[in-house]
Amino acid sequence: MAISSKLSDEQLAEFKKVFAEFDKDSSGSISKEEFGAALKKCGFEPSQEEVDALMKAADSDGGGTLDLDEFISLVIRVNIAILQAKLVAAFKAIDTDGSGYIVASEIGANLTPVCAASSAAVERRAGLWGCMAVVLEGCSDSAD
Repeated sequence: MAISSKLSDEQLAEFKKVFAEFDKDSSGSISKEEFGAALKKCGFEPSQEEVDALMKAADSDGGGTLDLDEFISLVIRVNIAILQAKLVAAFKAIDTDGSGYIVASEIGANLTPVCAASSAAVERRAGLWGCMAVVLEGCSDSAD
């Protein structure tokens, strides 16, 4: 079952809008070149090896391009990895004794700075999801 069938109409419309922005030649797929250019437009500076690795990981049918479902899957996987990294960092920030457990004394002493850092990260809109937000806001139109 295609991942796009599991999204709400609103979510799918957002993904389609960003996909169309990345698909510069309107071919219905995103080439390696289009993907690399889109990442750069979003403020990332990936090496060709990184673009190649992302494309290879996401190109489930081996066609050399990303269709809409492959693109959606990639964005979701990247955002899950970003979220997991943030959760691990937040846990480690609170678990000051490194025990692998959070005790009451650590919560009181450490939760306020972690919450502030999390809010700042959300405001920066990191990762590909943030890139999607920038594209949806039309910021990408000025850099053609």
